[in-house]
Amino acid sequence: MQEGVAHHRAGRLRDAETAYRRVLAALPDHADALHLLGLVAHNSGDHRAAVKRIGKAIKRNPSAPDYHNNLGEAHRALGAGDRAIACYRRAIGLNADFALAHNNLGIVLIDAGRVEEAAAAFEKAIAAEPKLAWAHNNLGNALTYQGRFADAVAAYERAIALRPDYADAHNNLGNAWKSQGKFHDAVAAYRRAIDLSPGSAALHTNLGNALVELGQTEAAMASFARALEVDADHADAHFGRGDLFEKQHEFEAAREAARQVMRCAADHAGAALLLARLDRRQGKPEEARGRLDALLGRDRESAVIMAARAARGQISDELGDYAAAFADFEAANRARFADRSARAVDRDAFLGRIARNRRWFSGARVGSWPSEVGGEARAPVFLVGFPRSGTTLTEQMLHAHPNLTVSDELPVIWGLMNEDVARFVRSDTPFPDCLDELEEPDIRALGERYWGRLGEHGVTVAPGRRFVDKLPLNIVDLGFVRRVFPDSPVLVALRDPRDVCLSCFMQDFRINQAMVHFLDLGSTAALYAAVMDLWLHYRSVLGLSFLEFRYEDLVADVETTVRALLAFIGEPWDDGVLRHAESAKRRFVSTPSYRDIFKPVSSRAVGRWRNYREQLAPVLPVLDRFVAQFGYRCQAPT
Repeated sequence: MQEGVAHHRAGRLRDAETAYRRVLAALPDHADALHLLGLVAHNSGDHRAAVKRIGKAIKRNPSAPDYHNNLGEAHRALGAGDRAIACYRRAIGLNADFALAHNNLGIVLIDAGRVEEAAAAFEKAIAAEPKLAWAHNNLGNALTYQGRFADAVAAYERAIALRPDYADAHNNLGNAWKSQGKFHDAVAAYRRAIDLSPGSAALHTNLGNALVELGQTEAAMASFARALEVDADHADAHFGRGDLFEKQHEFEAAREAARQVMRCAADHAGAALLLARLDRRQGKPEEARGRLDALLGRDRESAVIMAARAARGQISDELGDYAAAFADFEAANRARFADRSARAVDRDAFLGRIARNRRWFSGARVGSWPSEVGGEARAPVFLVGFPRSGTTLTEQMLHAHPNLTVSDELPVIWGLMNEDVARFVRSDTPFPDCLDELEEPDIRALGERYWGRLGEHGVTVAPGRRFVDKLPLNIVDLGFVRRVFPDSPVLVALRDPRDVCLSCFMQDFRINQAMVHFLDLGSTAALYAAVMDLWLHYRSVLGLSFLEFRYEDLVADVETTVRALLAFIGEPWDDGVLRHAESAKRRFVSTPSYRDIFKPVSSRAVGRWRNYREQLAPVLPVLDRFVAQFGYRCQAPT
């Protein structure tokens, strides 16, 4: 939330109103009295009267910057953004250090989509009045709109340092943490905001949404319930419940929640999307497509267009209307990329990380590292692969084994690598060069910190159970894994590269430095080539204990494939893995595959790329080398 400020030189406006009316009765042209009565009208919600009275005050005294700033606030309240901007600029022209006018100008510029100008305005407000907490908070909002989440966090934290009881700043800080995938930090910020403002249904809803991301579903439901205790008609809280019910496969409860959303807000796009998902999952694709057509006919917001076109594309794919499906996926990705936060993501950063790892991790370097590290805890198993290669299905099967605990895509290795390694390095050597400086006690300490981080994510590994760390793109950081866990077995999921790239292009991922590449088919294929080239390099130089397995083999013969995986990691066969669909119904999964994991294993997605041969034609030459490398058949053009 942005906060604008009306500025006045009198104290309590209501107390002064009667006295100033008396002044006007005697002196009808008294500028201060007109201005102050205009502020009274503004604060009472009568913004038209405010414009009229403050306008008269300005005619009497055009050189008072306060008058112009407050006239701008009245115009802003009426939705007259251009007039408000003109007023703030006049105020600033009269007083270049008028912090409140700079702040208010920034708010209107944000509303107009002029985010860079808005950020500059807030920075001028802060330069003029460094302790203006509103301006720091609003600068954070402008930075958030630009996708500069780390800078936004710093701005919100400055606002909070200046005003610790600033509930909106704590809430906005939570939003910024959530946008970076730092859900524990987001939860802490939302809880602090709720401590300060317990009567806000929106804050309880935000907390619930962050708890969902952490898989803390019972706590999330409690937060949504608390929001509805505060405001029984809070549409977003009803939607949060419905969305979570759907993810937990409780379809009728989800439908009832969606109906409650529509009762509170008939045009709620999220409810329409939720009902379409439910229709699709319950075998009514035409009804789902009808809902999405209606939504696209009335809503022009890019986020809604993205979600609706992506959902409609999935339905058209299931119905065999492949040309329509691909057109929808293209449109969804264009809308997704149109979002400011997606455009702000550094598209080169992830590719740069891959290239750095390719150069740095060599056989000669790794050969000098120990091949095992002592420690009390048993080394984790790493389940990796390019996204959409079958890691979620594999995870569900392994989770059904009584000796295994499997995670749901937690960035534990990322945190260890980017935040913890530096604590053990005794120089200023940057990562990854500093890995050579780590000694055995440091490696053991990092291993212990790994288990600590798991605990912070709410993961408990019971004695006697083996932990499987499933995060597909940990494949990029297997060099680091080799340094810290040299005796960890690594399971590498493979799938036909053409199916992989098509599926990534079709999927609605949360945008980050890796997933932003999936918004274009060409960049999807380029990222696949970079990642899998790195894997081929790792395969030859790291000395890992690894087993590659193919998605196609898994769905064709579950038992044979999973027996091989279990044997490789030293676990006995258990028939429970064949009943993984039943256990999946009782487990919350946050990945995009959650809709399919409780279904019987099917080969429907094998060879799906052939339905889109024409659309995939430009990227097939990029993928052909990997098609052959991983044992798939190259197809002659038809």
